[in-house]
Amino acid sequence: MIVLEHDAKELLAVQGVPVPGGIQLTQVPKYDPEQENEKAGPWLLKPQVESLDRIPLEDIAVAATRKEVADGCAKLLGTQIKGHRVNSVRVERQILSDTACFLSFSCDPIVPGVRVAVAMAGDGYGPGEGAQDVAAPDPNAVVACVSRLAMGLPENLRDPIVEAATQLAPLYFGYEALQIEISPLVILPDNSWVASDVKMIIDECALFRHPELIAMIERRDFAYDAVRRKRTFGLDYLVLDTAGDIGTFTTGRGLGALLVDDMRQNGLKPYNYLEADTAALIDTPASIVEAFRLLSTADSLKAILVTALEDNTNLTELAALLAQSLAQAPELTCPIVLRLTGPNAEPAAALLRDIRPNIELTATTDSAFERLAELTGPRAISC
Repeated sequence: MIVLEHDAKELLAVQGVPVPGGIQLTQVPKYDPEQENEKAGPWLLKPQVESLDRIPLEDIAVAATRKEVADGCAKLLGTQIKGHRVNSVRVERQILSDTACFLSFSCDPIVPGVRVAVAMAGDGYGPGEGAQDVAAPDPNAVVACVSRLAMGLPENLRDPIVEAATQLAPLYFGYEALQIEISPLVILPDNSWVASDVKMIIDECALFRHPELIAMIERRDFAYDAVRRKRTFGLDYLVLDTAGDIGTFTTGRGLGALLVDDMRQNGLKPYNYLEADTAALIDTPASIVEAFRLLSTADSLKAILVTALEDNTNLTELAALLAQSLAQAPELTCPIVLRLTGPNAEPAAALLRDIRPNIELTATTDSAFERLAELTGPRAISC
């Protein structure tokens, strides 16, 4: 779960981490015309979107007056950044300093432990630019790792970054985070520090142990569509490329992530990653209806790939649910390629072909990709 920067800073601030003062706006603020040119800034106007990528600098505005704040919010609210709608803007005090560094803790996908990264601030600074190491999954071990890595930084950065790690490491484990990244960690003239920019990712599977996080999500449900969708429908959904022409829908156990990687390697352009929790598909088409609703919002689709394996899903039951769901999604008219594997694949596909004639069954990934390449060629017609 990607925590919006405003919420991440609120969570950290409650625990005593210094962050720039700020508020969140969901509509254009009003102001007294007599105060419109009052220079109470500078403020940064940061659009809040669920994205793994950083917000482009050109989408972050600097405002010095109340009028500039209102005008900046008016330009940002309702727009889209990297396929995500901007529903709120964080307006925060701009912290100016010539000294800054980078600090990151993340769950290492290969080596058991926490990957720790530190670096000096500068053009292109980040996890790949400074020193890195993997620490044992323990706050003290993480702080000790930061202390070692900080020896490669200028002396004036060492104490502040270790102090920051001492505060942040327990919170990384306390919130069961997958990543906390401070970029930049601004160092002030008195050697104190401020978490100027925060990226925070929480393990959704651990939410049930954190009522404070669930309360945050429920208060701002519009801001966490992905989490709401996962909790309600058992769907993991992410737009990968707004210009992608193939919608994907898979069932169970990481199949979706492998599929989109293979598609890209074969020159195909997946629009999305969409994977359903197999348990969510039992007895009701609600999850599949939601999946098709999501795909119906994409204007660029020329085909849809549905993938299921017998050991993950009962193909006959899945076909019945797909049939019910397609009956409720008449707007999806583009061809659907089914890659079903198991002894019930052909009967399942036959049931679906009775509903939609442009549904095709393939038994292998290679044959599915070949057909998708044909369907998304220059003469293909979008949904």
